[in-house]
Amino acid sequence: MLRENDIQILIDVRTWPHSERYPHFNRDSLVENLKKHGIRYEWLGKELGGFRKQGLGKESPNKAWKSQSFRNYADHTMAEEFRQGTKELLELAKAGRLAFMCAERYHRSCHRQIISDYLTVKGHQVSHIVDKGKTEEHELTRFAKVTNDELRYPLMSRKSIILHERIEEEIDSDR
Repeated sequence: MLRENDIQILIDVRTWPHSERYPHFNRDSLVENLKKHGIRYEWLGKELGGFRKQGLGKESPNKAWKSQSFRNYADHTMAEEFRQGTKELLELAKAGRLAFMCAERYHRSCHRQIISDYLTVKGHQVSHIVDKGKTEEHELTRFAKVTNDELRYPLMSRKSIILHERIEEEIDSDR
């Protein structure tokens, strides 16, 4: 699928770049196999990896995420470490078309969703390789909000969500 999509660089955003179940996804195996196909491998799991155990707690502006893990990761996007990781990812993108991977197949059930939201808000095009011959353009998480060019996931009332969705529908119908 990487060659089919002309991927030249694979960015691994797993915190722990190994798999007991699928050893071909271990970091060393990936490096070796990708090299055979002319694809560069980079690990940015320290900066962009998931499984953030701590977030901002009660002070989090990302309370719309019901999952504590996703909320902690959304909080992580505010940290210098995350910003440095995305900066490095974007620098690598200058060297060739890239994809970033994690252990989860579907981006919506993975922290890649939040990374993709962040990159989209910053003006970058993000497409997801869904399967052989199938990609889809990234869509912002429906409860994401952008204020002063910053991505947040604030807790909103159900009424606010419905109103927001109606406004979006009206804007779409005017296009």
